[in-house]
Amino acid sequence: MMNTGAGTATICLNKKVWDSFSPDIQKVFDELSPITMEAQRNAADALIQQAINTCKEKGVEVIYPSADEMKRLKNAVAFLENDWAKEMDAKGLPGTKLLTDIRQLLPK
Repeated sequence: MMNTGAGTATICLNKKVWDSFSPDIQKVFDELSPITMEAQRNAADALIQQAINTCKEKGVEVIYPSADEMKRLKNAVAFLENDWAKEMDAKGLPGTKLLTDIRQLLPK
């Protein structure tokens, strides 16, 4: 059980489209965003727990890596994140800044 996160459905709009919305419509998106994020998180958590329960019912051992093992894994794949950030930077996008921000927001 790696606990590396779950995929979520995301609504993305480019700035031109966003700016074309009236302030009232933008407000609806802003107000509903935390509600939909929580609903997605709860649904993902429920599915993960269901999968764990099914595995256990079928006799599959669910193994939880230690904090040290997870740290070693993160360090081993950090180059992938760094390469992505450099690639985005080369395209004129703030890849390094985004990666730095994400790393600061994630629990240690």
